[in-house]
Amino acid sequence: MIREEYIYFEPLKLNHVLKMRSWGRHKSPLFQDYNFNFRTEEDCKDFLMAKTLSPFNSYYAIIYAEEVIGFLGNKNINFLTRSSTLGLVLNPSLVGMGFGTKVLKKFLDYYFNDKGMRKMKLLVAAYNDRALKVYEKIGFKKVSEHIEPYPNFSIDKSSKDYLDHKAAFVEKGKILYNYVYKMELRKEDFNFEIHN
Repeated sequence: MIREEYIYFEPLKLNHVLKMRSWGRHKSPLFQDYNFNFRTEEDCKDFLMAKTLSPFNSYYAIIYAEEVIGFLGNKNINFLTRSSTLGLVLNPSLVGMGFGTKVLKKFLDYYFNDKGMRKMKLLVAAYNDRALKVYEKIGFKKVSEHIEPYPNFSIDKSSKDYLDHKAAFVEKGKILYNYVYKMELRKEDFNFEIHN
């Protein structure tokens, strides 16, 4: 069982990013662009700089049992509306084990109660069933949808994963797009009592 009290967050630093190079890889072709592909230290430095350069972004390493199991972005922070946009990436080897729910519960408790924020937004691909279930369990609600160019141009459209999620995609000419949901969570809708 995952012990929530052993999960903690640290401001994202180079030593965290370097450890992410040993992460596993997603087996599904739908999630190939979610794999952490940086191998050189220079790649890791560039990645860290891109994430942490803006004063309106805060990025955190997610630590469990002294291991970097993911990172979390608190992006486009608006101090007037007390809102921001969430980004969450976990080591693919740990997906489906309950870490996403535990991490989000702990972070959102801090975000709403300690930081005094009022609303969290996020974008999630319509084919990402597992993430959608976690977000909805926590209290996020869909507020809109749009399409974006799908980043994995070489996906095998005859693969089972693609065919099972074909409704989440649309082709326009030679370009493949996927549906993306915008979701929001207000403090008063946050499910503090979620269990696995």
